[in-house]
Amino acid sequence: MKLLAKNAEDRYQTALGVEADLQKCFGEWESRGCIEPFQLGTHDVPNQLLIPEKLYGREREVDALLAAFERVVAGGRPELVLVSGYSGIGKSAVVNELRKSLVLPRGLFASGKFDQYKRDIPYAIVAQAFQSLLRPLMSKPEGQLSKWRDDLLLALSPNGSLLIDLVPELKLIIGEQSPVAALPPQDAKTRSYLAFRRFISVFARPEHPLALFLDDLQWLDVATLDFLEDLLVQQDLAHLLVVGAYRDNEVDSAHPLMRKLSAIRQAGAAEQEIRLTPLSSDDLAHLIADTLHCESQPALSLAQLLHEKTSGNPFFVRQFIHALVEEGLITFDHRDARWRWDLDAIRAKGYTDNVVDLMVAKLNRLPVAIQKALQQFACIGNSAEAATLSAVLEASEQETEAELWEALHQELIVRSENSYRFAHDRIQEAAYSLITAETRAEAHLRIGRLLNAHTPLKSMRRPYSRSSISLTVEPHSSH
Repeated sequence: MKLLAKNAEDRYQTALGVEADLQKCFGEWESRGCIEPFQLGTHDVPNQLLIPEKLYGREREVDALLAAFERVVAGGRPELVLVSGYSGIGKSAVVNELRKSLVLPRGLFASGKFDQYKRDIPYAIVAQAFQSLLRPLMSKPEGQLSKWRDDLLLALSPNGSLLIDLVPELKLIIGEQSPVAALPPQDAKTRSYLAFRRFISVFARPEHPLALFLDDLQWLDVATLDFLEDLLVQQDLAHLLVVGAYRDNEVDSAHPLMRKLSAIRQAGAAEQEIRLTPLSSDDLAHLIADTLHCESQPALSLAQLLHEKTSGNPFFVRQFIHALVEEGLITFDHRDARWRWDLDAIRAKGYTDNVVDLMVAKLNRLPVAIQKALQQFACIGNSAEAATLSAVLEASEQETEAELWEALHQELIVRSENSYRFAHDRIQEAAYSLITAETRAEAHLRIGRLLNAHTPLKSMRRPYSRSSISLTVEPHSSH
C-alpha cells in the first residue's frame, strides 16, 4: 500500500528504501516464520529534494473553511468567506483543501483566478469559473448530459445568448440561442446579473451545493466587483459558498475591493474572514523534518534560521530551500544516506526577503532557451492551454514539454492534462520582468499575430459582447 499511495511523497522514494524493508521482512520470516508490524521507510532517504505537497500549521483555518461549507449545506443561505494574507502565504493551498472534500454528490467546486496583466477584461474571472463548471459536463454520456441541458435551458431562457457570449462552451450543450433585445445600460446590467445568477442556480442546489472560489480579488475589475455584490445580496440563490482570496498588503481602506466588501456587509450578507499569518518555527520544523528526513531537533535549528530569512512565508520557504540545494548549502551525503547543511554558511548568505528577486535569480540560472520560453508564457498569462503555448513557441506540444522540462522539474510551472500554469503569480511576475520594457509591446504583438494565424476563421468570435453585457466603468479607471 505504501508503493501505491496516492500522494507521491507518501510512496517509497528510493529503491534502497524498498529493499531495506523487504530485507527486514525476509529476515523476520526466515528466523521466526512471521513478520511483526514495523515502521516502513526508515531507511528510505531520497537523494533528490522533494518538499511534501501538504499544509503545515493551517489546521484551524481549513476547519473554519469546511465549517462554512457545512453551514451552507445545512442552512442554504449564501455565504462569503474571505481568505486574506500576504503573497505566498498559502491562500490558494488552504482553499484547495476544501476542493479535495467536494466530490459529487457532496458538492461542486468552481474557480477563477484573476490575472494582473488582464485587468481590462471584464468578467474574465467569472468566465473562468463558469467554464470550470461546464467542461466536466461535456464528457458525460448523453443520458446524464440531457438532464443538465434541460435545467440550463429552463434557467437561462430567454437570456441564454448572454451566457454564450461569456462562455462559448455553453453553446455546445444548449445549442444556438436567440439574441436578446437591446436595453438601456442599467437595465442591461440587471438582466446580465440575473442571467448569471440563474446559471449558478443550476449548480448550487441542495443535492450538490456549490463552492465558488475567486482568487486574487485585489485585481478585480469594477464590473465583476458589482456582480459579486449582486450575487450575495439578492435573495434568489441558496446552497452557495463564495470564497474570495486577496492580498491584504496590496489593499487599503480606499481600495475598490474594501469599499465593495463594506457595502456587502451593510446589506446583511453572511461573511467572515480567515487571515493567514506566517508559519511558526515549529511548523517549519515539521516541514524540514519531512523534507530532509531528519530528527526534530536538528530540523528545529534549521527551521529557526529559515524563519529569520523568510519571515515564515510558505512560498518563500520552499523556494529558499530549493535555492540552498542548488547552491550546495544543503547537500545529500551518499555515504551516510542523510542530508547535511551548514547553518553558519546559510546564515551568512545575504538573501533578500523579496520573492521576486529570488525568483529572477533562479530564472537567470536556467538555460537561455527556457528563459525565453517562460518570458513568452508570461505574456500570455498565468496559465495557457498546451496547444496555445505550443503555437506561441512555434513548436509541437512534445517539443514544448521537452523545452520546459527543467522549469517543470524545478516547480516553476505546473503541467496538467491539457495546460500549463505558473506555480505562483510571483514566478510569472519574475519571468515577465526579464523582458525589457522597450520590447514588451513587440513581444505581445508577435504573440497576437501567431495566435491569430493559428485561429480558424470559423471559430473566431468575441468572448464578451459589450452590446449585451453591460459594463460599468468608474471614472479614471483603465478598464
